[in-house]
Amino acid sequence: MSIQCKRCDTPMQTVFYEGVAVKLCFSCKGMFFSEESLIAIEESREIEIPADTPIPRNGPEVRRDCPECDIVMKKRKHGKIRVTMIDYCQSCSGIWLDKGELASIQLGFEIAENNKTRNQFR
Repeated sequence: MSIQCKRCDTPMQTVFYEGVAVKLCFSCKGMFFSEESLIAIEESREIEIPADTPIPRNGPEVRRDCPECDIVMKKRKHGKIRVTMIDYCQSCSGIWLDKGELASIQLGFEIAENNKTRNQFR
């Protein structure tokens, strides 16, 4: 079953990112996947994330409907080092990330892991 991007109103395609199936809008590059998938992607090290990955723009937060459930998603902060506002569906636990947000989340996770490792040897 195909789902529609709620931003572009185009069909989202299933692609594999770091071995995890995600729904991707080829138009706006938005992604939709489960919370478990986000954790798996964060912990994966298949793709090298450049340290100069820009933090996603902070603009006005827009209301986003869940592509799966069609209900309004909630806003939630994600990350410790580089906090990113994500859209989270309380019904299906789906997560929507705009273009660039996943790379920023991954970089923040990797920085936190590297800091943790460094602190263990002090």
